Amino acid sequence: MEERKAICRTCEKEFILSVEEQKKFQNLGYALPTHCKNCRIKRKKDKKCQDIKNEKVIADEYRKKEDKKISDILSNPKIPIICRNSVYGTPTTLYIIGNGFDIMHGVNSSYYAFRDFIGKHNVLKEQLETWNIDEDLWANFEESLAHMNDSAMLDNALDMKNVYGVLDESDDDFSAADFFAATEFAVQPLMDIAYNLPRKFRNWVKTLKLESLYLMGEKAMPLRTIINNDAMFLSFNYTEFLETLYGVKRERIKYIHGMRKIPNFELILGHSNGAEDDYIQEYAEPRYRNQTDHDFYEVVSQRVAEYYDSTEKKSSEIIKRNQDYFDRLQSVEQIITIGHSLSKVDYPYLQEIVSRTNNPYWHVCWYSSADYTRIIDFAQKFKVGRIDTFR
Repeated sequence: MEERKAICRTCEKEFILSVEEQKKFQNLGYALPTHCKNCRIKRKKDKKCQDIKNEKVIADEYRKKEDKKISDILSNPKIPIICRNSVYGTPTTLYIIGNGFDIMHGVNSSYYAFRDFIGKHNVLKEQLETWNIDEDLWANFEESLAHMNDSAMLDNALDMKNVYGVLDESDDDFSAADFFAATEFAVQPLMDIAYNLPRKFRNWVKTLKLESLYLMGEKAMPLRTIINNDAMFLSFNYTEFLETLYGVKRERIKYIHGMRKIPNFELILGHSNGAEDDYIQEYAEPRYRNQTDHDFYEVVSQRVAEYYDSTEKKSSEIIKRNQDYFDRLQSVEQIITIGHSLSKVDYPYLQEIVSRTNNPYWHVCWYSSADYTRIIDFAQKFKVGRIDTFR
């Protein structure tokens, strides 16, 4: 191999590709460039600028639609909307705290931020986005963990069976090692997600920080008139900012999914229960031609079901472990939710709260039209009549 001369298709000037450059492109599996280095850099910058413009157009269009939806809600609310200043806590209040609380205080804790933390070309990110069927898995990340492309995974498994040359079990040359190697390779992406996600998630949670203005005391606490430090708090967050910002004592807070500052405390992340049962029910029909295919399919199906089990939140077990806390909710007269989406993944906890309390009044904070819709769904689902909302 030697240096290669070429004419740039953009500037029409001659450029030279060194041997090292040619090897680099070949090793990456790329065709040799037809544009000089300067033009390639310019094209890359131009594309980035165009992508930014396109994203801005999409964001502006979304904002217009969202503003219209919120305007419609405000003009004709299905659940009363009150002024934030009229909401205040008492010692008999239960606060339900969600991720929106941290975001409100400048913490970059959205799941899109988690995606960026993982890295653009990270294997975990690629596996999640390749095998998940949701259009935007990061928008509702926990629930999306239950929406994997099971059909494609099973088809891939049968392909792996052929790649490994797995013979019929009745064949004298049948290899159990090849059989199980093929099954493990087929489901490896799901197993990698189940194993690597908790570690990567904890590493990200450790990096979460408050907006500096709050830390320096130069910005007023937006909830200072709402939060009563003598009340009870149920936090779905993994951070301690409720303590550091508002002085709430740790013994008054139940970190139901763990807290990063508590040693050896698992940070719980996952989808709601039922995904494993749905998978087993959906793919219970035979998809095999012989006993070997049947056994192969059974092993792969079992491993896929194990993924769903390992990524499930297991809310019922968490509730049982915290029965003493939920027993104390009988005296609650008012519930204020801040930054919690009331999404279905947390319905088991909400059901427990509704059943343990004596018809308290709910004040629910919301930000987006989707938030407001979830509040309506929640109120209808659990027959909560004493409820209003604030922003």
